[in-house]
Amino acid sequence: MSGGRPGPRGSDVRRHGRRVGAGLRGVGWFLLTLAAASRAEAQVDPRGPVRTIATAHLRVHFPAALDSLARIAAGVAEMAYVQLAREMAPPAGPIDLLLIDNVDVSNGYAQVFPTNRVVIYAVPPIASRELRFHDDWLRLVITHELAHVFHLDRARGPWRAARALLGRNPILFPNAFTPSWVKEGLAVYYESALTGSGRNVGTEFRTVLRAASLDTAIPPMARWSLATSRFPRGQTAYAYGALLMERAVQRAAERATGRPPDSLGMRRYVDVTAAHDVPFLLDRASRLGFGTSFSALQAQLRDSALAAPVAGMAMAAALAVVLLGALLAALRHDAVGQLAGVLTLENGLVLALAALPVFPGAALLALAALALPGAMVVALLRRVLPEDRA
Repeated sequence: MSGGRPGPRGSDVRRHGRRVGAGLRGVGWFLLTLAAASRAEAQVDPRGPVRTIATAHLRVHFPAALDSLARIAAGVAEMAYVQLAREMAPPAGPIDLLLIDNVDVSNGYAQVFPTNRVVIYAVPPIASRELRFHDDWLRLVITHELAHVFHLDRARGPWRAARALLGRNPILFPNAFTPSWVKEGLAVYYESALTGSGRNVGTEFRTVLRAASLDTAIPPMARWSLATSRFPRGQTAYAYGALLMERAVQRAAERATGRPPDSLGMRRYVDVTAAHDVPFLLDRASRLGFGTSFSALQAQLRDSALAAPVAGMAMAAALAVVLLGALLAALRHDAVGQLAGVLTLENGLVLALAALPVFPGAALLALAALALPGAMVVALLRRVLPEDRA
């Protein structure tokens, strides 16, 4: 018999194997749960009684405590449905809308699988910069999310035939394959076009575009839907997508003169992508839907943004001339009181910053002069400029 340590018994090996296997299964289920879990803001509170209001096209579900707000939301949602049905083909069946306020966040989301459903968080966007321009938060967010349902539920041609055979399989929603800037751009376009407020009417997105154009930092279209840490971060798809969709609809309206109704426009574009075998061929779908490719529309958007600051520079130059003329008039008449009224820190800053794009050297000197006492500035200017006394 050979010496040494005795080997493990068969039963011990089996018990150890079962423990390892159970541990691995536990880790696997834990990782699967993490992967499948939604964000905390996407969760709803299932506790307490829930009531339902049925309208012609929606079922509005809500906690009993939100009864009065839910009645308003039901009317708003039905009105938004009717408005969107004039713009796009309506979805199949009723839409379930859940109104909730269990989290302190202003948001909403839409799903088309397994059924058409929308969740709306009732908290108004008090602290959200990009959402602050709105007349009615419920109307804005409900219109936005219902636009998603109208867009994503649409299926034609082989997609519709496959859905009739296989049901509402998540891979049979062709418009869901388009990039997020298309989906969010369409929804933002309608939130403003149908409510008269929202992000396309506000100045936030146009300011983002102008700032990027001045820095020659407008990202290419292929990067609009990517996660990024660069400003405007998560709003990139919304901002550029909404402005491009707005321009696309405008160009389609110009080209549709003399053509049959709905030959060009958003309805036509949604139907084109919903019928094609490869719905994410963006330029093809845009040419058929809007009459112009997205690439051409992006170039137009960039060119218009680059041209816009010229008007701002002209206004800055005019403002600089007016303020400088008032300052010189006060000095030449030796009216110290008038000079004190003109040569304030606020007016000096406005003058210097307004002149910066046009007269950078003079503007920098003016900014430097603002750091000096007012009396010293007056004394220096009196040495330079001749007096004109009566």
